[in-house]
Amino acid sequence: MKLKLVVLDLELSRRQRMLGAAGLGAAVLMVGAVAVADVPNTFAAGDTLTAAGLNENFAALDDRLNTVETAPPGVVTTEWAPFTTDVTSTAGTPLTSTPIVSGSTGHWRRVGDTLEVRIGTQVNCTSGFPSWGLPSGLTIDTDKIPASYAVVGSAHVENSAGTAHTPLSVAIEPGGRVVLLGSAPGSAVGGMDCNGLGATGKARLAFAVPIEGWTVSGP
Repeated sequence: MKLKLVVLDLELSRRQRMLGAAGLGAAVLMVGAVAVADVPNTFAAGDTLTAAGLNENFAALDDRLNTVETAPPGVVTTEWAPFTTDVTSTAGTPLTSTPIVSGSTGHWRRVGDTLEVRIGTQVNCTSGFPSWGLPSGLTIDTDKIPASYAVVGSAHVENSAGTAHTPLSVAIEPGGRVVLLGSAPGSAVGGMDCNGLGATGKARLAFAVPIEGWTVSGP
């Protein structure tokens, strides 16, 4: 009996040989399939494998890998998380704050370099101007904010009696906290003071601000 040894030189690049080593077993199993998705050459059972055909398929896969490796990173997005809102008056005096409904007084999430905040709180505010802080450890990136008192969101305020409902704007004050701006009962210099809330007033805020140290894709 005579045996004939056939040597097939595929002339593969180093990367193609690495890919081949990892996927040769799978490739052999797929030879009998009718087609391999989105490659230049497909082989049916009984077809002769050629170096040119395999090289073209490996080159196509290599191009796809390069596309994946060079694609820009995705935007970091987190789930909503509860936090306890820090509410003070103009003088820095802490104010009593409780949730309007059960749960937390605030929720936040990250979208890229931006913090999104939703607050629903009943505040005991009888004098001064109320202001709200961010979740612990986060600071507004003032390099990305055009000016002091820049508007970053909207709010709805209800007085203690439930007889006055006022739409307002949320703005950043120089100290890095957020305050309410707009025409409201007891307002001064465009700001909403505690006369508009009272001992059991309700404030609902929604705003978004850039955060120091955050970029679109990390950290």
